Amino acid sequence: MKLYLCIACCLLSLISSSQKVVDVDKTSGTAGNLFYAVGGEPYVNVKFVRLVSGSPYFKDQWMKGAATSAAGILFKSGIVKLDIMDNEVHFLDVAEKEMIVGLPLKDITLTDTLTGKSYHFVNTTYGFNYPSVKKGWYLQAASGAAGLYQYFIKQLRENRPFNSATTEQTIVTLEEFYILYKSNLVRVKKPKDVPLILSDKKAELEVYLKKLDAQKASNSEQLVALVTYYNSLLE
Repeated sequence: MKLYLCIACCLLSLISSSQKVVDVDKTSGTAGNLFYAVGGEPYVNVKFVRLVSGSPYFKDQWMKGAATSAAGILFKSGIVKLDIMDNEVHFLDVAEKEMIVGLPLKDITLTDTLTGKSYHFVNTTYGFNYPSVKKGWYLQAASGAAGLYQYFIKQLRENRPFNSATTEQTIVTLEEFYILYKSNLVRVKKPKDVPLILSDKKAELEVYLKKLDAQKASNSEQLVALVTYYNSLLE
């Protein structure tokens, strides 16, 4: 009888030690390793073993990360990467093994430790849900009364070089921009579209756009500058 009791106690001890409970009331804004507590799955790179150029990630280097779950819980993770192609967040566990976050995330902020620059991404499935918009991670390029979001499209292309038995893979990155204004998310294809979308300041934006054209700024730079300028007019 004593033997059975000992076995039962051992089993209960093993079960208890294998479970990791996160106190929801105490997690917001605190510990740095909470992704470990909620678990994930190991990352196995079998998809891009023949990749010669391009990347499925927003940036290849590991960055500091902080994320909000779909349930509204703030998680601060140590080191993460954002996989744009598969809409996954990768992190390093305590043994520095690459893992995939297993819980739905609403948004994530990546910080480059070398430059100090931060990148805030919103998941359209949980952050703001618009039926006509492609699902995935959108980079917030400007915020305020009008928001500007950048959407990256990763396309995998395969090519077999002449006299080669191996097929090479290339990932090409395309991008789209969207303006969030008065609860409407509208795609903007060129800077000239911005004054038409943010029409209450149309005249001011058109004058500012001419200045940007004279400076020969890129389309993406002009879009960010125009939306930022619009928001400053409302302050």
